[in-house]
Order: sequence, then structure tokens, then C-alpha cells
Amino acid sequence: MKNSEIKVFCRDLNRHGQAVCVEVNDDGEQDNKTSVIFVDGLLMGESGFVEVVETLKNYRVARLSRRIDDSPDRVQMPCAIADDCGGCQIQALSYPASLRWKENSVRQTLERIGTIDVESLVQPIIGASEPYTHYRNKMVYPVGSGAVGPALGFYRARSHDLVTTPVCLIEPQSGARLRELLPQLMVKHAISAYDEKTHTGDLRFVTLRVSPTLGDGKSEKQMIILTSRVEKDAYFALAADLLQEEDVVSVYLNIQAQRSNVILGNKFILLGGDKQLTFTFDGNKFALSPGAFFQINYEQTSKLYRLISSLVKDIHTEHSLSDIIDLYCGVGSIGLYVMNELRKSSNAALPHLLGLELIAEAVADAKQNAELNAFASEDYDFIRAAADESLAYITEADSEHTILILDPPRKGLDATLLSALVEEGPSHLLYVSCNPATLARDLKELTDVYDISLIQPVDMFPWTVHVEVIVKLEKQ
Repeated sequence: MKNSEIKVFCRDLNRHGQAVCVEVNDDGEQDNKTSVIFVDGLLMGESGFVEVVETLKNYRVARLSRRIDDSPDRVQMPCAIADDCGGCQIQALSYPASLRWKENSVRQTLERIGTIDVESLVQPIIGASEPYTHYRNKMVYPVGSGAVGPALGFYRARSHDLVTTPVCLIEPQSGARLRELLPQLMVKHAISAYDEKTHTGDLRFVTLRVSPTLGDGKSEKQMIILTSRVEKDAYFALAADLLQEEDVVSVYLNIQAQRSNVILGNKFILLGGDKQLTFTFDGNKFALSPGAFFQINYEQTSKLYRLISSLVKDIHTEHSLSDIIDLYCGVGSIGLYVMNELRKSSNAALPHLLGLELIAEAVADAKQNAELNAFASEDYDFIRAAADESLAYITEADSEHTILILDPPRKGLDATLLSALVEEGPSHLLYVSCNPATLARDLKELTDVYDISLIQPVDMFPWTVHVEVIVKLEKQ
């Protein structure tokens, strides 16, 4: 052991997948008086020697020199670049162990930040039956300069360095072909890779979105979005080549000229093919414009949406709902899925669906999706409104017969909205969150007037530290 090395023991993983370690003294005892150490490469229960590379006020960051022992939960990582790529932070952890860690992480976060007693409320996490099988239906590939020309790849963990691999195990099946083909087309059409250090070059990101697999041996349909610093006529020729691929149905150019990490700009130009990506999901028809949001894992989204539908159905049976308000509704996927399930399982009158969403393009998609699913115009309204502008619709609803479905972005609920829900929210809430920390913060306020009856984690993102959570709340 070098003089600079410290022996450590890993107690847990943090939200980035790094080991949270304590020092181990010469007697083999854990030293709780020194600051914790964050290091890559260890799992819970493992020990190792590390070298500290940065010391901050409350913690230290270290580099792993060598691992002393292996956890029984450690597995051989199947991806060749798993140690470098920032995409799959916990691939060394067996899938059952990763589910246990995520479920426990939800518990700890809600207890620590939300000060909520969750012991009997958190249900066993809903895992994936095929967690390793190209589960993502959307990927954003950064474009850079490789050893022999332009390349599409992935960011190295906590950096913007590009790493590549022939096959990514979580990208869509068609991703590897796109990453092989597009650099060739860039050279052919004299389109350069963007350099973020100098703010020069053309192509910055390539987004691939695919439909669910169509069955009968057919592949998924593909929409491709090319994010560029500048407009170029050459992109039309490149798109024509892409559209020769059997399953590519739509190619867009997106302009993002700002010197920032924002991936998509506001301007989309259809280079060729269909205006939208259309598909059927669990019997529901959807059309997505290029900037639309949709959950990235179809298998787990089906489980998530079926659970939401079941919860709404039970509430509707007991309370005869008159209104379902779907806030942050996007393209209307949750609300319309729920309405379709209610329509299939009950002869009772449907509640009215009100979808509220800030992005105009998403609102237009939602209205179209309602028509695609043959809902009568009086069954729904989709309205463009920011969260704080939605307050009047929420507070004016019949509280006893209204359920509010919340699916906010990672930052959680707007403070004004949160205060209004505490003061005048409806009797029933379903909160769908992709960030347990902001969920816990919001629940701390909501539980002043609401009781939690269910907390259900869902593993939407296998091999990563991320987890989706559904919370059912009822007014006290």
C-alpha cells in the first residue's frame, strides 16, 4: 500500500452511483469521525484502497487503487465501456440487488427529506422482465470527432468526452446501425462535427426515437432529429439518404445555435418523411411531434400506466369522478390511456378529461391523440397553460369528484401550485415522479392536508440510478 492510500469500506451508493465510503483504521474499525469519501468502482459491503484527489468541506473524492473483496451482488458487466460511459451507473450490481437498492433509496429519500414515515407505504418495486434488452425507445447521441472522422457516441461519466462502442445494450436495436451510417453520410455531404470548445462545426446531437416493435418480425419505425448549429442545404441530401433505410420514416433538422448544453432549440425543419411518429401502444394510438415527451421504456410504461388506470378506476368506482385533470399532460398519454381503460371496463359515464400543458406543440398532439382514440369532443379538453396558470382550473373543480394527476419534470412542482394544492386542492391526487428528492420535498408540504395511501416505485431505467415513483394521496 502506498503512503497516500486510504483503506475504505462502502456503506451505500449516492445518487450518481458512486460508493459512499468511510475510512477503515489499522484495527479494521470504521472511522466515523472523518468525512465520507466518494469513489467509483465499489459496491455496498466492499472494501478497497483509494487515493484522495479532492477534499471539500463535507466530503472527499477519491480514485480507486484496488478493490480488496467482492460483494456477492457484484456481476460481470456485459458492456465493454461500462466503466467509462455515464449511461449505466450500476451495471456491476446484479439486477435483483439494484432493485433492492432503488427501493431502499426511495425509502431513505422520503424519510430524510420529506420526514415521512414510509414503512408500511412503500410497495415492492416493479422491476422489468427484460431489463437488459435495448429498452430505451429514445436516445440522444452527442456528435464529436473520432479517431478516423466524425463519430456518434456517449458521454464519459461526468464529462463531455466522447466514448463509443459497437453495441449499446440499452439503446434501440436500430441505434448501432445509425451510429455506423451517419458518420459516413456526414463525410459524404461535407457536414462537420460540432466542437463545443470553439463553438464551430455543424452537427451537435442526433436523436433517435422508435415506435414499439410492430410484431410479425417487423422492426420499429424510426424518427431521427439532427441538431445543428446552422442550417445547411446539405442536410436535405443527408436526410434523403437516411430515408432509404427501411424503417426510417421521418427526419428533422433542429437548430440550436446557442453556446450552451441545451440539446434542442425551438426551430424544427422537416427534411423528409412523415410529420409525426405514429404508433399503437397497449391498444392506444399516439402521434408524436419531434419535440414531444414520451416515457422511454415501453415495457415499464405499460406497467406504470396500467397501475395509474387501476388506481383511478377504484377511485371512480367509489366516488363517481366527474373530472380527471392531467397536469403537465404532454401529448396526453397518461390521461388518454386512463380514459381508454375506463371506457373498456365500465358502462358508467366517463369523467371529463382536462389536460393542461405549457408546450403548444404537445397540446396539439394531445388533441390529435384524443381524436385518434375516437373520444367525443365533449369527453376532453387540452389547454395550453403553465402550472401556475392552471390553478383556476384546479381550484374551481368539484373537489370531491375530481382527481388530479401530476407528472412534473425533475424539478418537481411549482411553489405557487404547491401552495394552492395545500389550500384548495381536490380530494384525490396521483403524483408521478422521476426524482425522489423533489417528490419528497413536495410531499412534505402536501402531507399537511393529504394522507398518503400508496408509494409505488417502478424501475423505468434499469442499470441506472434513476427510478420512477407513484404516490396516491387523499385529503384528510
